[in-house]
Formats: sequence, C-alpha cells, structure tokens
Amino acid sequence: MLFLRVTAVAAISLIVFPTAPAQGPGNSDSLRVNVDLVRVPVSLTERGIPVKGLTKDAFQLREDSTPQVIQYFWQELDLPLSIGLIIDVSGSQAGLVGKHKQTVTTFLEQVLGPKDRAMLITVSSQARLVTDFTNSIDELAQGLDRIKTLGGKSDPIIGEPCRGTHHRTRLLRRRLKASPCGGTALWQGVYSATHFKMKNIEGRKALIILSDGIDTGSDRTLEDAIEAAESAETPVYTIKYASLVALGFLPVVALKQGMNKLSGETGGIAYGLMHGDIRKIFDNIERDLRNVYVLCYISTNTAHDGTFRKIEVTTSMNGTEIRARKGYVAARN
Repeated sequence: MLFLRVTAVAAISLIVFPTAPAQGPGNSDSLRVNVDLVRVPVSLTERGIPVKGLTKDAFQLREDSTPQVIQYFWQELDLPLSIGLIIDVSGSQAGLVGKHKQTVTTFLEQVLGPKDRAMLITVSSQARLVTDFTNSIDELAQGLDRIKTLGGKSDPIIGEPCRGTHHRTRLLRRRLKASPCGGTALWQGVYSATHFKMKNIEGRKALIILSDGIDTGSDRTLEDAIEAAESAETPVYTIKYASLVALGFLPVVALKQGMNKLSGETGGIAYGLMHGDIRKIFDNIERDLRNVYVLCYISTNTAHDGTFRKIEVTTSMNGTEIRARKGYVAARN
C-alpha cells in the first residue's frame, strides 16, 4: 500500500512554473486556495519508446473506481530536472563505481541541462550524502572518485542515522554478524533521499538506484521507502546489479523483489539483473525522463479522513504501457 499526503504544496507547485503549456494551470488565484489538487506524473511508452504529443483526451483517470475529471494537463519537458543517484557500496557491490564511473558520468553529462541538478548518495551500513544537488559535472565526477577510493565513509549521513532498531534488522544483524545496521541500509537511503531531499523540490525529478536490491539493516522498511517516494512525487528507477551474496541465504535473497515493487509502485522502471554494460539502461532512463505527462484532478471524494485512495490511469491507445503512482492517503482535517 502506498501513502501520499496531499497538502497545500500540491497546489503551490503548479504556480511556480510559468513555462507550463497552455493546457496546464489557468487561473493561479484559484489554485492558491485549492489544497485538494492531486498531481499524477504519467509515462506512456510503446515498445519501450515514449509516446509524444498527446492531449488529456488520451487518458482516463479513476480514483477508487470512480471516474475523475482531469483539470490540468501538461508535459514536463522544459521544467528543471533533479536526479538523485543512490549507489550501493556495500561488500556485495565492491567495484561497482570503478567499473561504471564513466558510464554514470556520461549519463549525467547527457541528461543535465543548464537548469538541472543531480546529487550522489551511497548506501552501506549508513546512507551518506556524497555530493549535494549541483549542476557541475566536475563536482559529481569528483564525488564518484571519492566513492571509488573511500567508499563514501567520510561523507555525512543523510537524514536520521540508522541504529538497527527494526526487528528485522536485529535478526539479519545476528545472522550476518554485521554492524548495527548491517551491510546495506538500502531502504534507509531511499527514504532519506526522498523525504529529506526530493520532497520539497519542484519540477521533474527521479531517483536512480544501482544495487543488488538486498537490504540487510535499515530501520526504515520498503513500505516506508515507497511512502516517502510517493509523497515526494518521485519515480524510482532501479538497476539490479549482480551481487556476491552467498547462495542459500533465503531471507536475504527474497528481499531482491523489493526493488521491483519500489519501481512499480512509484511509476519508475525496474531493470533486471545486470552483469555487464548498463549504458543502454541509462539511455532508456534519460529518454523516459524527457517525456513525462502530468495529470491533475480534484477528487470527487471531498472527505479529509486519512484513508487510502487508489489511483488508476488508463489510455485509449492500444499496444502501449502506462506507468503512474498507485495512490495516496487523503490528508486529515
């Protein structure tokens, strides 16, 4: 189950983008007082290729099976882009940064325009902020070099430190004989990146994770990570890379499906187990980020009762794949 708390931020975010197309927000005065506006970023592809040039008539939107009227619609092509890159530097992912540093740097060079920004975060026993949001490719490259040589251990912890308080964490720590938060606090990193960094950012945004998908020590759960990403309206793209975790450790292996769920629930894409070149994946992500539609509606359910509302977006176009977040929790009065 996903959770998104709709607040005044949802309405305010529509006011600060004068570059939005004519089909987007109209009278800003009406938007300032409307705190019930639900914003749904949507990606539509055909055989993996983004479908461009659509109008709102191509989409249908339901909340809890009830049809909703799409009030505002635009494509976030020209809005600033913010990317958070989370890199697993735990023992199972040793050598990942060194092997793919140039690929990641090239991706950032291609995707970041003059007004775009990116940040680098590592996850091992803690989630650490290596490079805060910047437009400088040089700063990001230096951050990647620091990860390669020091593993990010000298960088500050982002958000709340992981203390190993979750019951699952204690179990895994005993089995792994690891530090208080195990070897990989992955969900802690996703939660911290979205809750403390992405949530208050306007415009296009996305989180990209390079990991084997095995969390061995977070205080935060997968559900916490999904809730934070949904609240931040941030799709999560996950790239699962081959790990060296010993076979037969079934409780850990089972957690690999978490990255699939994380991407699926937030409107991103989960890429399967990779062993070699990931340049094509980064090319696909770049193309996807440049073609996001935004549907906005005012729910016919006017209750502010803290209940979960399921969102379903469909299209009249056959042979296409549509991705959007799955729902939200209505704010309480």
